Amino acid sequence: MKKIAILSGKGGTGKTSLSASLILAFCDRTKVTALDCDVESPNLNLLIKGQEVRSPEMVFVDYPRINEEKCNFCGRCARVCNFNAIVIMKKQKKTMIWDDLCHSCGACLELCPEKAIEMKPFSVGEVRFNQFQDTRIITGESDIGKMMPDPVISKVLSYVSDEGINIIDSPPGTSCPVVKSAVGADHAILVAEPSPFGIHDMKLAMELLEELKVRYSIMINKSSGNDSEIEKIAANSDVSILGTIPFDFKGAEYYSRGEIERYYEYFKVQIDQIAEALAKELSI
Repeated sequence: MKKIAILSGKGGTGKTSLSASLILAFCDRTKVTALDCDVESPNLNLLIKGQEVRSPEMVFVDYPRINEEKCNFCGRCARVCNFNAIVIMKKQKKTMIWDDLCHSCGACLELCPEKAIEMKPFSVGEVRFNQFQDTRIITGESDIGKMMPDPVISKVLSYVSDEGINIIDSPPGTSCPVVKSAVGADHAILVAEPSPFGIHDMKLAMELLEELKVRYSIMINKSSGNDSEIEKIAANSDVSILGTIPFDFKGAEYYSRGEIERYYEYFKVQIDQIAEALAKELSI
C-alpha cells in the first residue's frame, strides 16, 4: 500500500487534473483509491464520474454548550480557551460560544468547577462514496459556512486502503488542511507552474514538505518551454522533476468541460511518463 499526496502551492495549478489523470494511468495496473481532501471545494468526483455505492456519511464535531442555570460565570472556561471561543458576560449573566473558533479540545469541559458544560455534536460536513471501474472515490465536503475542514479530512483519510495505491488530492496552499492531508504520505507530488506566483508558492510548499519529512518530486504544469527557474530550484534542493505538461489551450478546454478522459488521451505521453517515473520512485 502506498499513499501519494498531490499538492500545489497555489490554487489553479493543476493538482486535481493530475490526480484524475494518474487514476486513469494506474487503474489498469493496480487497485486505486482516490481521496479528495480538498473538502472546501471538492471536484475530483466531477472529473472521474463514478457511481454512488453507498449513502453519504455525516461528519460531526462536539462543541461545548453551557448550562447557564448551573454556571456561576466565574470565567475559567474563557481563560483556559486558547482560541478565544468563549465569552463570559458576568454582569449580564450570559455566555457566548463561537463555534467557528472552537477546536473541540475539551479544556473548558474538564476545568469547569460547576460542571456546567457539556459537549454536543454538530454537523460540519459529509463524506461521499463513488466507484469508477475498480477505483473507489472518497470525497469529503465541508458544510457551507463551517470553518473547520480538518475533521472532514480526517474522516476521508480513515478510508485509506491497505491495497494498491491511494491518491490523495490535497487542498492548495500550505495551511493546516494541507498538513493534515500530506502528513504520513509515502510520497508527494508538488505541482508547480512557471509563473512568479507559482514559483513563490512552490517554494513555500517545498519548505512545508521538508518540515514534514515527506519525500516529494515536482511536476511542472502549464510549461511554456522555459522552466529553467523551477529546474534550478529543484536541482539545488536535490528534488527530482517527474515530468512536464505543456501549456495548451486544447487541454485546458477538455479540463474545463470535465472531459478528463480526453484530457488524459491528449497528454497521454507526458502523463504516462510521470506515472512511470512515480512507479519507479515507489517500486510499484
